[in-house]
Amino acid sequence: MWKLWKGPGRLAAAAMFAGLFGSTLLASISPGTLNYFEGRASIDGQHLTSKAPGSTSLSPNQVLSTENGKAEVLLIPGTYLRLGDDTSIRMVSPSITDTRFEVQHGEAMLEVDEFHKQNNITVMQNGGTAQIQQKGLYRFNADHDSVAVYDGKAEVWSDDHHVTLKKGKEAFLNQQPLKAEKFDRDSHDPLYAWSSLRSKYEAEASTQYASSIVVANSPWWGPGWYWNPYWGTYGFVPGAGVLYSPFGWGFYSPLVIERSPVILHRYVPVRPVNPGFGVNPGFRGPGLHRGLPGGGTRAPMGGFHGGMRRR
Repeated sequence: MWKLWKGPGRLAAAAMFAGLFGSTLLASISPGTLNYFEGRASIDGQHLTSKAPGSTSLSPNQVLSTENGKAEVLLIPGTYLRLGDDTSIRMVSPSITDTRFEVQHGEAMLEVDEFHKQNNITVMQNGGTAQIQQKGLYRFNADHDSVAVYDGKAEVWSDDHHVTLKKGKEAFLNQQPLKAEKFDRDSHDPLYAWSSLRSKYEAEASTQYASSIVVANSPWWGPGWYWNPYWGTYGFVPGAGVLYSPFGWGFYSPLVIERSPVILHRYVPVRPVNPGFGVNPGFRGPGLHRGLPGGGTRAPMGGFHGGMRRR
């Protein structure tokens, strides 16, 4: 359903946004900031509490691990690293121009919604390395020694061997020489489904904040991460235009919203997520459930829904 910002509705929305975002500021966060986790997770063996998301960052050589749970880490603006169950990653370099981490065991998914030639995102795994070349969606499985590209482009090295992976291709680091092999991009498991759901939530949080910039004059310093207290998560707000995640969710610049009499955020239903692995597809808010293992907070039900999905 289209949302129109005019008349009494605009005034009511402005009041709501002013209350939600009046004191929200852009955070100066570095790659490696924990944005969300569920279940049990730890850094260097110290279990995380509900206060960790948004306030905890990985320093060089620190290890983030999940047990029966998942975690999401912010890298460069517009890039999310998501850990599956029983996974460990080591932060090597938390620099915005030299972002490097190692997948030690388990599997992780990397969503890159915006990429610049100055960005250097390198992933190490079992002696091999993968350098991200484009925006897209990437999967790393240390237990299977595999690197897969759902969308985008990556250069992969192992020993003295090299292969270029593009959309729909994967390589196994324990096979010499390396070769690009086709894989089924339509075969989705719980980590993929969870990542898609998180991408949707972040698009909604981002669009909500971008709308508050226009309606309620919330702080804006250009593209970057902005804290959305309603969702309890950082959202990426682009500087201009519209960016789409590899899952099809839109991230809107306030400039786009300002030029349009209609906020472009028509909600398009997506394939239901199997609630068997801990996600309720009817629950609109991200965040953990207070009192459950791992702590966390629960976002309000209902509310503003942004992030139009590209058909």
